[in-house]
Amino acid sequence: MHYSGAIQGLFEGLDVVGPTTTDVHILLNSSTSLFSGNISSFEVPLTLALSVSVSAGDKIDFVVGFGSDRSYLFDSTGLKGTITSTSGVPVTRILPQLAFGGGWYTALYFTNTTIAPVSLTVSLTGNDGNPLTIPALGGSSVSLNLAAKGTALIEAPNVGSLVQGYVTAALPTGVAGCGVFRQSVPGVPDQEAVVPLSVNTATTSTLLFDDTKYVTGVAVVNLASVNNTITATARDNQGNILGTGTIPLAPNAKTALVLRDIPGLASIAGAFGSVDFTATIGNVAALGLRFHGGAFTSIPTSDR
Repeated sequence: MHYSGAIQGLFEGLDVVGPTTTDVHILLNSSTSLFSGNISSFEVPLTLALSVSVSAGDKIDFVVGFGSDRSYLFDSTGLKGTITSTSGVPVTRILPQLAFGGGWYTALYFTNTTIAPVSLTVSLTGNDGNPLTIPALGGSSVSLNLAAKGTALIEAPNVGSLVQGYVTAALPTGVAGCGVFRQSVPGVPDQEAVVPLSVNTATTSTLLFDDTKYVTGVAVVNLASVNNTITATARDNQGNILGTGTIPLAPNAKTALVLRDIPGLASIAGAFGSVDFTATIGNVAALGLRFHGGAFTSIPTSDR
């Protein structure tokens, strides 16, 4: 099996008298050169940033040579290095709400924090659990190639009538992302909210709500490939149960609705507290949006 990784660090001369005069190298399996350079100064670092591909059992050697004078006398050389993996198993992240058209726009940003290029796939799913094609993106999935330290943007534009769904992204090690919602209403300044991505391993997702002066919207995703029931248990600020409701969802399906409109949760109106969304089978992802007049903001969940 092959693995991709990155080596960052420096070689540095440490002998002030000489100064240090030596050649330095990084070798793969004692023979393949990954890096070569020369030190001829005192405390002037020779930095390195490499992308590498290795197999199980490979060896990386950091080597200090003789230098131009073929002498060990002034060859005091320092080394600082970090080896990190940029491959490994991708981590799946969910944006539980995707809305475009009808006054809504959604963007997704992904950034590569490593010094090696990476690739990832972003999949779009409709509320019915089937692949969702976005005409502006040319399909129901998008493949991204991120340069080292690079960033990419995907946009679902505000065109046509409202379409909703959710997003799944398989993120390689070192890649982070977020979503941005924008609502455009004639005569009112555009409103935006930044949304963190959710994990795909939660069996219970807890959402805070405040319905004393605000209205809470919620998106709930069934991440199981079978019919599922999500139980919603609302508690007030003292931990007392206000109500319990159920949300039936088809395989891989999603719904978006006002929290107090879930049957059994009407009593949250005028209260604040929390709601647990618990999957009967498999996993669940949820996201809240709090509305106050023409303004709104996102409410991330606590997942477990």
